Amino acid sequence: DRDGDLDILVSVNNGVPMLLKNEATPQQLGNYVRVHLIGTKSNRDGIGAKVVATVNKKSLVRVVKTGSSYLSQSELTLTFGLGTEKQIDELQVYWPAGSVDSFANLAAGLEVTVEEGKGLKILNSKP
Repeated sequence: DRDGDLDILVSVNNGVPMLLKNEATPQQLGNYVRVHLIGTKSNRDGIGAKVVATVNKKSLVRVVKTGSSYLSQSELTLTFGLGTEKQIDELQVYWPAGSVDSFANLAAGLEVTVEEGKGLKILNSKP
C-alpha cells in the first residue's frame, strides 16, 4: 500500500490468498526511502541492479530481484528503512550493464524513480 512498511501477500494452492498487512504507526515505522529502477541499457526492470544507500556512514545494500524461492515474487521497488535518520547521504545504483548512477542528499519519505543514465525523478513524498 506504499506507506513505507512492507506487507506480504501469500497465495495457497487450492486456497484463499492471505494478505499480511503491516499496520505499524509512523512512530514505530521510522523514516524510509523507496527506489524504483528503470533500465535503458540494462533490462527494463533493473533486475540484478545493486543499490547502495549510505546513511550516516553506514551502507544499506539492496539488489533488485524477481523472487527468492520457488514460485515467489518480490516487489521490484526497493525500500530502505532509515530509522530516525532524516536522509540518505548518497544513493548509488550499480546497473547490470556496468554503469553507475549516483545521487546525494535524498530526504526521508521520498519515493523516487531512477532511470539508467538519465537521472532521478521524485514520485511522491510522505506528508
